[in-house]
Amino acid sequence: MTPRQERFVQEYLIDLNGTQAAIRAGYAVSGAHTEANRLLDDPEVKAMVEQGQKALQERAEVDQEYVVRELKEIVRRCTTGTVYNPKAATKALELLGKHLGMFKDEPTTLIQNNVNGEPKVTMITRRIVDPKEQEDDEHR
Repeated sequence: MTPRQERFVQEYLIDLNGTQAAIRAGYAVSGAHTEANRLLDDPEVKAMVEQGQKALQERAEVDQEYVVRELKEIVRRCTTGTVYNPKAATKALELLGKHLGMFKDEPTTLIQNNVNGEPKVTMITRRIVDPKEQEDDEHR
């Protein structure tokens, strides 16, 4: 790995912005986005990023268990006691649901109105997935 690639990894770990990391690492501004994508696809760079992220998590003492525990605490605080904040509770529950894979995008539904020559409208619906149904899908 070159020194500039190592610098890219260090810069990328700051804010996870590949384009800005490439610029800060000395790559040309005009090709920074392309270079960042190429670097992030490189197995050696990818491994170094993963190693860096793991080290950051360990230093910060943050892992999935911690995040889930804190989100559950936010829901509890926002729905009981003197602080009632349904918006914050809903967001925390949404994040928990995403983590658990409870939300799936349905197939895209296309609706076309040719009467007035209007363009196609794409609608994507989401639904809560029954955990039993999800297990059945995974075994197929």
